[in-house]
Amino acid sequence: MSSDTTFLAIFLGSKTSPRMAAWMAVSEAERKAKEKAGMEAWMAWAKQHEAALVTMGGPLGKTKRVSAGGIEDVSNALGAFTVVKAASHEAAARLFENHPHFTIFPGEAVEVMPVMPIPTMPRAERISVETTVDAPIAHVWKAYTTPADITQWNAASDDWHTPRASVDLREGGAFSSRMEAKDGSMGFDFAGVYTKVVPHERIEYAFGDRAAEVVFTPGAQGVLVRVAFDSEPTHSIAQQRTGWQAILDKFKRHAEATRPAR
Repeated sequence: MSSDTTFLAIFLGSKTSPRMAAWMAVSEAERKAKEKAGMEAWMAWAKQHEAALVTMGGPLGKTKRVSAGGIEDVSNALGAFTVVKAASHEAAARLFENHPHFTIFPGEAVEVMPVMPIPTMPRAERISVETTVDAPIAHVWKAYTTPADITQWNAASDDWHTPRASVDLREGGAFSSRMEAKDGSMGFDFAGVYTKVVPHERIEYAFGDRAAEVVFTPGAQGVLVRVAFDSEPTHSIAQQRTGWQAILDKFKRHAEATRPAR
């Protein structure tokens, strides 16, 4: 572990332990004297290990347990916590050797555990599809971003269609295409937010926890339209590529069929 590894230390004790019974058996004056000595020793421990302390922490109060069954009051052995940093688990544990929690106070032990990094989701694989449209860039852009055009080409197969679409073509603007099986058996809204819009050049958007970009590149043979998007785990990469390519191919046919006369 690195020198900045963080560790959580939990101070354990029990109200019914023999140590607690012995603590409560002494006179109040003796107990108060031990409490004073214990707090002084605890502060001295904190001063000694000041460089290792991330947070001093503090005592823990009453516990409420939350589960599928509801909320209830419970008791446990957790008494206090401290957060430290150390070069290793062993080094972190050694910070608490002879700690006043159990050498003066009636605590049972200190348990030390590393605070692990939050797992990250694996990055979605990027899939790309492309086509070249034999039409002027202005027409290709309009056909790709106008709701009336989108409803004509936005389907991967003949048994699906897009009965309605909306576009607010600006950064932060929303879009939505209602994609449905023609027999009405199923459908969904393909919706998201535009994150970047460069007219006649690029569109970037987010949909759910995924993102996509569309790049328009004019050339001698027409406009190359390239769509790159984050994959999803439900369908195979091949299925997703085939579906998005089919939609893009249908867009090409629509854009070329509706292009202005030369």
